Order: sequence, then structure tokens, then C-alpha cells
Amino acid sequence: SRHVISNLASRLRKDLARTPIDAVLLAVDGADVALLKPFVGTVPSYTSSQVNDRMQLESQRDLDDLQFVELPWLADPTQAALGGLPRGNYTNASLQRLYALGIDAFRIARALVDGPPAAMELDGATGHLTLESSRTFAREGQLMRLRGGQVEAAPPICQDFDAARTTLRQRRAGLASAGREHGLSVIASGTHPTADS
Repeated sequence: SRHVISNLASRLRKDLARTPIDAVLLAVDGADVALLKPFVGTVPSYTSSQVNDRMQLESQRDLDDLQFVELPWLADPTQAALGGLPRGNYTNASLQRLYALGIDAFRIARALVDGPPAAMELDGATGHLTLESSRTFAREGQLMRLRGGQVEAAPPICQDFDAARTTLRQRRAGLASAGREHGLSVIASGTHPTADS
């Protein structure tokens, strides 16, 4: 495996030097991502959620800005849509993902008992699920990134100022709510970018 990864790293370095690349998908085992990411540099990089499984903190520090899609069940188990759902007692993230899939499958099966509805949307344990006109379900997970050895929600790409303002308001409201649960208040603070330090 190490020999294969070494060859991939060498090829990746050559390809990046020769051709301008907009983004890189590192489709390797979670542990091997740490070996390849340093060769990518600042090119936007994506991988599978396996990077979030059993990764040592030392390795995660080398993965800054690496993005992956995770299930809300693991990314943010405190979401209102997941409240009241029974949590399995699994220490393995892969088993947690399988459990979350079972929860959503059960919820969808209950909704289909009387036949397929004309339209259906569900904020599920595996993501936002939408029944499309092709009679298949599309799933939108939660985009996460590694920063300073920690997993955090990746900021959404806002198309205009209004979308950015809405996103900021929602995040501030979520922070305020989380703070209230612990008897804390959250305040915003900052300085003007041209102020003397």
C-alpha cells in the first residue's frame, strides 16, 4: 500500500506542476489522505468521510482545508431534525453511518406505505433527502473541513450579499441558542480593518 501511495504522490506532484488544476479529489483510504495532501498545496481538495474515522490528531494537522461530506448524524447530532431519534451506542463511525441510513430508510418506508407521494422532502440523519421526479431520492450531506486538526462545518458558498447575510444570521442564532443551553451569552466583537492595533 505504501508503495502505491508513493507512486500516486509522485504522479500527483508531476500532474500539478504540469497542468493547472481547479480541485483535487483524493479517492484513497482515509489514512492515506495524510500522505497525499501535502503534495496538493493550496488547490481545493476533497475526500471521502473516511478521513473523519480514527484519524490521529497529528495527521489531521496536515489536512487543513481538506473538505468532505459527512452525515448530519455525525457532523451535528444536535440538529433539531435529529432530536428525539434514538442514538445507537456504536463507537465505530462506519456503524453510526449505517445506523443513520437505517433510520432514514425506515422513515421513508413509512411515508411510502400508501404509495409514493407526489413530492417529499426530509431532513434526515443522512442529510436532506428529496424525492425527485425520476422517483429517486437525492441526498445532500453536510460539507465539513479540517482546520487546525479539528473538524468544522465548511462555510457555504454564497452567491450574493443577501445569502451571506442570511447564513451569518442563522449561524449567530445557532450559537446564541447553544450558549443559552449552557447559561452563556454570545456577543460579537471586532475592529475596523484599518484600525491601528
